[in-house]
Amino acid sequence: MKIGLATPSWPGGRNANGISTTVTFLAEGLEASGHDVAIFPLYGDPSDDPRVVALPPSRRRPTTLRP
Repeated sequence: MKIGLATPSWPGGRNANGISTTVTFLAEGLEASGHDVAIFPLYGDPSDDPRVVALPPSRRRPTTLRP
């Protein structure tokens, strides 16, 4: 099965971010179980990782929350 995982930044070990770290370990576990994984980072330089699918800037959410 192909599974997509969204994360605020990538790679997971480069930033102090619990979601990115969790996605790193989740992707490893899913791949060890025979699944294909695609990673969708909102920010970061994904060029080194073949699993990454870069989102165009218009598909990213704003970084600040508005009341």
